[in-house]
Amino acid sequence: MEDKSKKQEKLASQLNNRLLQQLEENIKLIEELESQRDFNNTLIQSTSVFFVAIEANGKLLMMNDPMLKALGYTKKEVLGKDYLTTFVPTNERNKLSKIFEKLSRLHQRTFNENHVLTKDGRLLLVEWHGAPILKGKEFDYFIGLGIDITEQKQAENKIRESQQRMANHLENTPLAAIFWDLNFKVTDWNRSAEKIYGYSKAEALGKHANELIVPEELKENINNIFNHLLSQTGGYRGTNENITKDGKRILCNWYNVAITDTSGKVTGVASLVDDITIRKRNIDELKKSEAKFKLLLENLPNAVFLTKLGGVNAGEIIYANPAAEKQTGYKKSKLIGMNIINDFLVEKETKLLKDKREYDLINDKILSFIEKKKRADSYVYTIRVMITSIEYENEKVNLSVNTDITEQVEAQAKVIESEKKYKMLFEQNLAGVYRSNFEGKILDCNDAFVKIYGYSTKEEVLKTSVKELYFNEKERKYFLERLKEKGSLSNYEFSGKKKDGSLIWVLVNVNLLEENIIQGTIIGITERKEAEKKILRLSRGIEQSPNMIIITDLDGNIEYANPKITEVTGYTQEELIGKNPRIFSSGQTSKETFEELWDTIFYGKTWKGELLNKRKNGELYWESIIITPIIDNEGNILNYMGIKDDITEKREMREELIKAKEKAEELYKLKSSFLSNMSHELRTPLVGILGFTEILEEDIKDPELNKIASLINENGKRLLKTLNLILNLSKFESESVEIELTEFDVIEEVNRSIKLFEKSALKKNIFIKIKDNVDGLIIHSDIRIFYEILNNLINNAVKYTKEGGITVYVDVTKDYKYAEIKVVDTGIGIPKDKQEIIWEEFRQVSEGASRAYEGTGLGLTITNKYIKKLKGKITLESELGKGSTFTVLIPTNVMFYPTADPISDSS
Repeated sequence: MEDKSKKQEKLASQLNNRLLQQLEENIKLIEELESQRDFNNTLIQSTSVFFVAIEANGKLLMMNDPMLKALGYTKKEVLGKDYLTTFVPTNERNKLSKIFEKLSRLHQRTFNENHVLTKDGRLLLVEWHGAPILKGKEFDYFIGLGIDITEQKQAENKIRESQQRMANHLENTPLAAIFWDLNFKVTDWNRSAEKIYGYSKAEALGKHANELIVPEELKENINNIFNHLLSQTGGYRGTNENITKDGKRILCNWYNVAITDTSGKVTGVASLVDDITIRKRNIDELKKSEAKFKLLLENLPNAVFLTKLGGVNAGEIIYANPAAEKQTGYKKSKLIGMNIINDFLVEKETKLLKDKREYDLINDKILSFIEKKKRADSYVYTIRVMITSIEYENEKVNLSVNTDITEQVEAQAKVIESEKKYKMLFEQNLAGVYRSNFEGKILDCNDAFVKIYGYSTKEEVLKTSVKELYFNEKERKYFLERLKEKGSLSNYEFSGKKKDGSLIWVLVNVNLLEENIIQGTIIGITERKEAEKKILRLSRGIEQSPNMIIITDLDGNIEYANPKITEVTGYTQEELIGKNPRIFSSGQTSKETFEELWDTIFYGKTWKGELLNKRKNGELYWESIIITPIIDNEGNILNYMGIKDDITEKREMREELIKAKEKAEELYKLKSSFLSNMSHELRTPLVGILGFTEILEEDIKDPELNKIASLINENGKRLLKTLNLILNLSKFESESVEIELTEFDVIEEVNRSIKLFEKSALKKNIFIKIKDNVDGLIIHSDIRIFYEILNNLINNAVKYTKEGGITVYVDVTKDYKYAEIKVVDTGIGIPKDKQEIIWEEFRQVSEGASRAYEGTGLGLTITNKYIKKLKGKITLESELGKGSTFTVLIPTNVMFYPTADPISDSS
């Protein structure tokens, strides 16, 4: 037992030691991890590189201090923000969203460049190196390391632009620019090289110099020079013969230099070549004969000097021709011994430049440069100097040919100044100025041109084709044909198209500068064209007017008369111009009328009236006249205009109509009087007849006789109804309808009217009923007229309904001002083109002897008049074959005033 206990104690001790050891290791590991985390955090925060961590949902998890500082945010402002919408410009979000999606899906690293938005709206270009962080095998979040390359990109762009400018300069320089690789093969060949040597760039590229331009005897020497250049022992300037494509030998000055990369390693050679064949030939010719040479020098229009070469006396004049005397202002005797450098130059040459030129001249180079010199009278002039060394009287001297280019330089300065002025005029011109080619490319334009066509910027216009500025492509084609034919066009009008597609009219003056270049000025004349159209319409309207139109000056003398004046009066325009309108006077218009006329128009008002005037043949005629002053914008009367109409026939017709009206009114009164008087005489006997026929119907047992009695009664009622309608209409015409106001229940009256027609509806096997939305509707109106209105509408509904039935709806408007009654039937309906005539007297939908339904056509006419008498309104909705709805609005409290009107549609 003791051994076992000791073993257990030993085992427990070992286990305890192991646990302590493991605990110490874990603590050490935790400390190392903490240290590593602190190190990583310090590294992330202290580096200039941007660091971000973004969750799978796009939310910002972490951003280091350098990036926060660059963007202008604090950590609190950005954590949890959506990265795309907060830091990425709108136009790049879609691209970056696809990159995020690819990271989360493929779990691959990424490299890309994109812009980042700062807090103040600036854009930083950042180069990103990103990687997904996985949790197990699933995407957890994304980390990115970014380098701000904004300034680097800007510098690269500037370098690229500088290189482009240099390339353009080399391409367009008058010297041949040739670039060679390390094997002396052509890598670039400019236009001047093509011109000097005859080889195109395509022919020269990749060719060795010895294949192209080096004479056989010089190949070894040229190779040595090339190797010398590659050794970076300095550039090389020399003069040697070359061969052109057609085999000619030419003499060229060469300026060569080795091209090195940033590490100093030679990558090729650049050469500038000047063809001096003609100049050299001329100098050689001079050297052939000293006599000829002197003769030539004496007669040259350019100033020529021979000066000492080298040594302390360098530049001392030993010969000067007559042109030199004229140019410098010194006599020849004075010039000899003067120093061409020290005694004439405005700005002294540096020693370095003197030594450089002297070195070149000793080596037989020809130099050409421009400098300013001072005459004897201190006048400063500009010369072009061409200088070389020659043999003269067994001595090597400098030959200097000086050409006075003062006027040329001044002219060039004037041209530059003129170009500045032209540019200012071009830009500030109120008219649109532009240049374009025949293909439609706009080469340049000013702000006025941009504005005329409705664009925002000049850059926007330069991206637009001229074709888009024409409303009609055929018009542009015709314009170009005429311009090619004439070379220029003045005051040429055409229809243009603005940016928004609207039509404008423009006036252009344009010249063809070169074969393909067009320059012109353009002004918008849309308003003028519209004004011209208005003036044309107005003038044509006056000329073609059916009215007589006359315009006078302020004294009343005629300045214009339209053709209608000639037609009506018989006077020609020549007879009227300058005359006073008194020429038309009949002598029968009172003096007071003319005074009223002049008083009216003198104060700027319009006079209207009728005058009896006389034609040229003496015939009298009546005129309706409107005379109005023509007033300018400042209120001054400029002219008077008269608009006249021959109303002779109208006046005669009017007089006849007045007589006819008076006669009709007299007959109408007789008719009304007759109807009023006959009311008792017609209605009383008819009522008696109807009473007797009813007795006969009851007493006669014979079926045939009983039927006859029924027909008499039925037709008598029809006649009585017709008589009542005519008499009622007569009352309206004689304005003898009187209103008797009382309070009554609308629903009771509707029920009473329905009971009246229930028997007729039953005979036709149709229903008739009432539907109301109110318990009771008491109104203050004429119960008798209201009852007549209901009876007429329900009677019509029963008459014209064969199937279905009639429903009378009773309601009140929302403001409780009007009772609303709708009589709805399922009858024959009324066609749209007949719905207006039903309100007219004696008019029906079906008219003539063959009409389908009997009646006088007065029911709805009188109903409408009754409703208006009660200050109400009736409307109709109907469809053929489906029935009709008559809606009546009657005021709940009729009030009569002298100016009362029927209710409006809005009620």
